[in-house]
Amino acid sequence: MRKIRLFLCASAALFGCSLSLRGQEIETTQVVDLGLSVKWAGYNIDASAPEQFGGYYAWGEIEEKGDKDYVIANYKWCKGTKDTLTKYCYDEYGLDGFRDDKRVLDPEDDVAHVKWGGSWHIPTQAQWTELYQKAKWKYLTYNGTEGYRITGPSGKSIFLPSGGVKTMLGYLRQGFAGSYYASTLDEISSYGCFGYYFYAGMRRPTIVGLLRECGRTVRAVCD
Repeated sequence: MRKIRLFLCASAALFGCSLSLRGQEIETTQVVDLGLSVKWAGYNIDASAPEQFGGYYAWGEIEEKGDKDYVIANYKWCKGTKDTLTKYCYDEYGLDGFRDDKRVLDPEDDVAHVKWGGSWHIPTQAQWTELYQKAKWKYLTYNGTEGYRITGPSGKSIFLPSGGVKTMLGYLRQGFAGSYYASTLDEISSYGCFGYYFYAGMRRPTIVGLLRECGRTVRAVCD
């Protein structure tokens, strides 16, 4: 698949149809073995069921913020602008030439690890790519919420809800589009992180570079 590199904080204005799904076809436990290199969570961080969106977090932050506070001026790892990064920087976007060449979140900055402990963490780029390549994806409606049913080689399925994104405008496209980030920085710029973006009716998500300061729902994996 050709990678599309876009810095996105909003969703496309395209919508499609979705199929309805009976609740028993999705795993609802915290740990789901899809038959991949890691086990995937059956629901998002701060959620208790697959169809719930859970919390919204900026990349590398472990606390939620106000509805309109997901802006670069309030982002934890910079001094107010995209070219003043203070952590996770490998290029010219660092403050006064700063660079630490960190490309993957430290455990203390990984909200999945902080919230759930153990070996839980936000998936790396490689783990998301494995899910993309080895699982079957189907956009549908589950318990009244749109999103993807993802079926792994084991035959078990998880559900990834369309939680939208939180920006300076508040919630955008909640229930119609979604974006999930990896624990890995984007390959193009330190200002972005690797992730997946989708909207209603897409056959599969699109690989993108996501803005670090936007609030997104979080899915976790463990060993």
